[in-house]
Amino acid sequence: MKRALPLKIFMALGAWSGCAVDARGVQTPALSSAGEAGSVNPAGGAAAKGGATGSDGGSGGVSGNSGARACEGGRGLDGALACGGDSGEDAAAIGGDTPGSGGASNGEAGTTAGDAPASDNSFDSNAEAGQGDTSADGGASSSDTGSVFPDSAGSDAGSGNDSGFDSDTSPNWHLVWSDEFDLGLNSGADTTKWTPATWEPNTVNAELQKYTTRAQNIFHDGKGHLVLRGLHDSWNSDGTVYPYTSGRLQTDGKFQFSFGRVEVRAKLPTGQGSFPAIVLMGTTGDWPQCGEIGMMEQWGQDKSWFYCSTYAGGASGDIGNQRVALPDATTLSSDFHVYALDWYSDHMVFSLDGVPVARSDFNTTSPFFTGTYYLILDVAIGGTMGGTINDAGGFPMDMVLDYVRVYAQ
Repeated sequence: MKRALPLKIFMALGAWSGCAVDARGVQTPALSSAGEAGSVNPAGGAAAKGGATGSDGGSGGVSGNSGARACEGGRGLDGALACGGDSGEDAAAIGGDTPGSGGASNGEAGTTAGDAPASDNSFDSNAEAGQGDTSADGGASSSDTGSVFPDSAGSDAGSGNDSGFDSDTSPNWHLVWSDEFDLGLNSGADTTKWTPATWEPNTVNAELQKYTTRAQNIFHDGKGHLVLRGLHDSWNSDGTVYPYTSGRLQTDGKFQFSFGRVEVRAKLPTGQGSFPAIVLMGTTGDWPQCGEIGMMEQWGQDKSWFYCSTYAGGASGDIGNQRVALPDATTLSSDFHVYALDWYSDHMVFSLDGVPVARSDFNTTSPFFTGTYYLILDVAIGGTMGGTINDAGGFPMDMVLDYVRVYAQ
């Protein structure tokens, strides 16, 4: 019988001190004080953009929030896996609002977060939200081939029960943390919830971007979206010229949790060479032993598929990458999609638009049982995952985010 435990949430209030180095040489601060665990009421209360999706509750966390936070952004290479589990029902209520067109756009000038983007390069976010038109048909796919979606879309997301992944449906989720991205036009990220990274190029995976806090790379469009924008802009920062810049946001030190449901509604970049990701990273230990949960990682060239993954250094629950292919004529960059994770005390289920697509089972020795995790949103450029960059027509590389929501039972 599945253990039903309460979600553990850590709102970190203490100071950062010290520094730890992970296995890939990434320096990251160590958390010296994490604040108190407890339930959190998100600003603004329940979100208005879409409904909570139902999926089994019954989860919780037992881990603390101390120790070196040395696990930053590690992404492993493709590996085989075997996913399974009995199929179950997963009814989803996905938001259906249609984002407006236009929006804020990139400007070349300015080196600080306060510089507003110019108006000559607007991105288009006209795609209809909440695509809910695919149903599962084929069972688990391998790490490199196959699809959990049919060649022609079904009539209702979440109505199929043949995906091969138990979705553990339950109506008992309640919202504990969210960002609805409702700040004004050209506003940066809400720094009470997110910390922008400022990594140098080649920090991980031979990626070429410089992460900045500039409004050119991280901004609200004034229509309920946050944009993480990758640019080929040759930014000059105090005499150092960075050919590529982009945005990365993390909740470490501000919001960390274990178990629950996570939903992110997003539209991915169109340009070749982009490597967008939605990731949960463990707070304690070196990568991959700290644990990494990849809700979505889209590797550079083909926008019709993505990876969801778990990495645990060979510990229980480590399944590597699971490739998820979309139906014909559907891409991750032309439409908004809802990426979701249902994380319980002994397994987790990944879904796209309400359709379960992958599963990881683990025991009490796994970092997915013992650890706490923070959220990461980013758009990397090039490197071992992004691959060859289309400099001529691939920019700007926009990941447009409608909301991020975390639920507990």
